[in-house]
Amino acid sequence: MLGTNSIKRWIKQFVQWNITDHLECYTDELLYQQLFAQKCSLLGLRNDFYPVGSAANYGLLYLLGRILSEQKALSILELGSGETTRLIDQLRDDDATHVCLEDDATWHTRISPRLRRCDYRLRPLVSRTIEGRPCLTYPDLSVERFDLLVVDGPHETEDRSRIGCLEPIRENTNQDFVIILDDCERKGERQTRAFIEMALRQKGATFRYRELRAKKTQGVFAAGRFDEVLFYW
Repeated sequence: MLGTNSIKRWIKQFVQWNITDHLECYTDELLYQQLFAQKCSLLGLRNDFYPVGSAANYGLLYLLGRILSEQKALSILELGSGETTRLIDQLRDDDATHVCLEDDATWHTRISPRLRRCDYRLRPLVSRTIEGRPCLTYPDLSVERFDLLVVDGPHETEDRSRIGCLEPIRENTNQDFVIILDDCERKGERQTRAFIEMALRQKGATFRYRELRAKKTQGVFAAGRFDEVLFYW
């Protein structure tokens, strides 16, 4: 039988995990919504983004908005597409490259007309063995270079979700970079986060890591001149 103190601790943890933490995250989401709207107004950007359902949340849009408007990201690689693709397409510098890979043909057809400059590629998933286990990932990832990598695809898996992103991370030769792994509140993405950290350490990369938590959680790795990105929240 649980003692009084044990019951109190259990109740406190239950309230923290199921009520307090959720309220704090949604309060932060409202703050990022306001900050993103402010950024759009300052940049003269039409705020017609819809961070609902499985789309990018306001925390991620705010973070990308600041990076794209305050940093010099010359080579941008995006895995998965949606609201973030539209935002990058509109805000990136004219001399920057933006490659986005999408595996869903229907979604690719839907998003394509809303993009002006993105190198938007339909790439059906292929089977690869990564870290000793088979997974489905985009083809030809190892040939891409980046200083900004956004990982929001392919669809989630329960185990090592989106682990195909390790290929470009391992091959990337840029010393200054920022990697954003979306949906880090989920088990599969948190496993992948650990593999990314291990891969960067094996390369001898000097980096730091923080998580931006709101409606969803983004894991953010930053190195070199992108280090200040981690102070945006």
